[in-house]
Amino acid sequence: MHRIEKGEYPLPALREMLLNALVHRNYMGAPIQIRVYDDKISIWNEGTLPEGLTLAALKRSHSSRPRNPIIADVAFKGGYIDAWGRGTIKIIDTCKEAELPEPKCKN
Repeated sequence: MHRIEKGEYPLPALREMLLNALVHRNYMGAPIQIRVYDDKISIWNEGTLPEGLTLAALKRSHSSRPRNPIIADVAFKGGYIDAWGRGTIKIIDTCKEAELPEPKCKN
């Protein structure tokens, strides 16, 4: 009754990763792929970063260019997105707070 469960990965980071995958998904290609391994979780979306956006830029405040603006708008109005261009920063910060290594992003 008093025990507090703590998962290996912080729930806010996982939630933000899934939300990013949904909002930035290329719906003309392969589906979002989620793989759970013994030592990591991989969430993959087909496609590349928008022109002018780099992996390094994802670690600081940056403009958000969702591939699916209607889904992004619904998520924003529903309270799932509180600020544009901060999702990856929230993921990194949440993992650091949980004393986990910084997540790796691949393009």
